[in-house]
Amino acid sequence: MKNIIITLAILAVFSLSSFGTDLVWEAEAPTKKGKVFAAESLTRDPSNKISGSKVLSVPKTPKGEQPKADEVTYTINVPSNGTYYLWARVRWSTGCGNSFLIGMPNIFKGSIIIGGDATYNSLHWVSLKDGKNLKKLTLKKGKQDIVLSTKETGSAMCDQFLLTTDAKKKPSGIMTATKNLVD
Repeated sequence: MKNIIITLAILAVFSLSSFGTDLVWEAEAPTKKGKVFAAESLTRDPSNKISGSKVLSVPKTPKGEQPKADEVTYTINVPSNGTYYLWARVRWSTGCGNSFLIGMPNIFKGSIIIGGDATYNSLHWVSLKDGKNLKKLTLKKGKQDIVLSTKETGSAMCDQFLLTTDAKKKPSGIMTATKNLVD
């Protein structure tokens, strides 16, 4: 009987740990705001299903003008050391506005493109990649800055972000925001 209880306890711990840690936050509520990015209602999505009442948006640059450089910063309270993967729930209207730049000053130099796919006029999840693979982010417990920057001239929107320890996770739909995650 004792062996059965110990075996069940080990299986329970293994099962719980295999689900991973999911950290979700709303894109329209950055810690540090920019000048170009704006929180706006999403009236152009046919499903009109967003996680809150607004999304973070980059307005379309008028024809012939260069995109205005801007960034917002999210300071995330990472609960434990680990390898994480970053996802963003986004919406693009054209191929001239289907990506953002992600920077994590304490993790890597410069910025990495997130997005660039051809799924238009629909909210969907895109991952931060290192080539064709998910970008592994080795994070330590504590505060971590994640910087989202403008890249293109077209209109781009972001609804939510997900940091997960589960490399096999494929998020879909709206996720529940983690309480007390963003400073």
